[in-house]
Amino acid sequence: MTDAARDQGVTDLIDLVAAVDGIVQMQAAADADYFVLCAGRSYSSAEAKAIQDVMLKAYRWQYIASGAQGPRFGEVLSALVTPAQMQRIGDALAPILAHAAH
Repeated sequence: MTDAARDQGVTDLIDLVAAVDGIVQMQAAADADYFVLCAGRSYSSAEAKAIQDVMLKAYRWQYIASGAQGPRFGEVLSALVTPAQMQRIGDALAPILAHAAH
């Protein structure tokens, strides 16, 4: 594999994770709205926002962080990319992983 192809693969991985995160954000917002609507009580806007935030953290963990932080994934990925590319991936995922429930 050429360096350019490997760099493109890193870019594609970052773009894929960003796309999944965008979907997760929309789903968390929709699910939080539905929960607030059906919960049988009123919520303040701050409470509704907190519900959405918790759902987003949970969805980020379930759909992104649990796989990205798995030791085997890291081992395989590290073997396929350069340290600089691994740093690029880490920098791109850091904001998402920092806001994922454990």
